[in-house]
Amino acid sequence: MKQIIIWLLCGLVLLSCSKSSPGPALVGTWERMSRRTVLVYKDSRAPYDQTDVDPPGSYFWEFTPDGQFKIINNGNNTVATSTYTYSRETLTLNASSSIIGTGIYRVTELTDHRLVLSKYQDYSDLSSEFIHTFTR
Repeated sequence: MKQIIIWLLCGLVLLSCSKSSPGPALVGTWERMSRRTVLVYKDSRAPYDQTDVDPPGSYFWEFTPDGQFKIINNGNNTVATSTYTYSRETLTLNASSSIIGTGIYRVTELTDHRLVLSKYQDYSDLSSEFIHTFTR
């Protein structure tokens, strides 16, 4: 009985020491598929909720290993550049263009082939959330 317990404990120790595989990487080029806009007004107006689907090949976000970021429109025209930092579920863009603005995005999903970013802002008259969905 003691040997069984010892072997089970050894097995647990070995399993706990094994390396876990790294998660999916943000680095690379992502094609934006859609952008959902949700506006909630602080008065009696009804909320606004609309999803715009991008035409295929029209809108890309590219993240490089050295912390550079750019938006590419129509496959070849860079419309915004920035630096970025990424930690766990937070992506921070330090934009040099007013097109995207400086912002903190919540990474709600990141797999090898899918990325979903959410940016929430609260104003005096409304709150907004922009949800970008990407594939690669």
